[in-house]
Formats: sequence, structure tokens, C-alpha cells
Amino acid sequence: MRSVILRPHPVLGPVEAMRLRQNFELVASAGRVRVVIDLTGVSALSAAGLAAVTHILMRGRRTRMSMRVLLPEQGSDAGQIIDHADLWRFLASAHGATRTAPCRSLPPLRSLDSELTPA
Repeated sequence: MRSVILRPHPVLGPVEAMRLRQNFELVASAGRVRVVIDLTGVSALSAAGLAAVTHILMRGRRTRMSMRVLLPEQGSDAGQIIDHADLWRFLASAHGATRTAPCRSLPPLRSLDSELTPA
């Protein structure tokens, strides 16, 4: 299976959003291909850009394409727009989506069985 990386310009405005959708249509018409949407270099994200990314993900999911999203850093302007739109979980739910911001590891869960059994 071939992989294609869709990497928009740092300013993902209406014109660039239209290009991103057109490029996705070309890739989708080529048949079985894995699509990676790389938003790590995006510094400014418009509503049209955000709509284009969500449209591409929805279309990819409907057609069962292998999709991956590389999200911008959470502290960046683009990351804040995604945060305000509450779309981190939606965008990250694409197969293999990753955030580029470092995440702290959580301690392992401990079993509560010993606390629930009577002595």
C-alpha cells in the first residue's frame, strides 16, 4: 500500500483548504492508499482549514481509507484553534493520529480488588 503525505502551507486559510481538499480527491481516486495529514508545520488555521481537515477525515473513514493525522503542538495558534473547537479527540481518533506535544506518562493503574474484599 502506498502512503501519501498531505502537508499544507503554514497558513491554512480558505485557498489552501481548497487545495488540500482537491489534493485529497486526487489521492482518493487513485485507489488504496494510506493518507497522512501533516499539520505539524501549520501555524495559522482558519475555520475553512479546520473544516477541510475534518471533511477529509470523515470522507476517509467512510471509505475505510487508512488515515493518520500529525497534529500541531497544543500551545501553537493552530493548536489553540483545535482546542477551542474541542476537536483534539476527533482528530486524534484517526488511525495512528499523534500529537506532537510531549505528554507526561501516567502511573500504572493499581488493582482495587484487595480494597474491595472483606478481611
